This record gives sequence, C-alpha cells and structure tokens, in this order.
Amino acid sequence: MDKLKPEHITLLLPFALLLHIFDEYFSGICFAGWFSGVSKVSLSVSDFIVINSIGFATVVGGTILLFITAVQEELRGEENKVN
Repeated sequence: MDKLKPEHITLLLPFALLLHIFDEYFSGICFAGWFSGVSKVSLSVSDFIVINSIGFATVVGGTILLFITAVQEELRGEENKVN
C-alpha cells in the first residue's frame, strides 16, 4: 500500500468545511442568528448560505488546483527517473 500523501489529505478539506457549515447551520439558532445578536449586524440565513457557498466553492477550487499541481509534479518526477 502506498503512503498517504499530503495531496490526498487535502481532498478531505472540502468535506471538513461542509461538515462545519452544516454544524453552524443546524446548531441551535444558527450562526447567522448568533452573529446578528452579538455584532448588531443583520445577517440573514440567506446571507449565511451565500457567504458559505462562495467560501466552499473557493475551497473546492483551491483543493482541485492543489491536487492537480501535486499530481503533475509527481508525474514530472517519474519522467525524470526514467530519463
């Protein structure tokens, strides 16, 4: 079995963030309600979903780019070993 590489672990980041977003959304009064009460800024549940959707898409995009880059570097390293 191959060693677990950092690029494989990075694939778990979007799932960890999604779990965190669900936790914030479904826990008690929701993060939006808590934040609105603490900061005196009106943050609706819709705002919470939009902000976190943008953040999630950014994390997924970054994770994909990081994984592709790591795989390309690994393939380049294997090509150098052959030559």
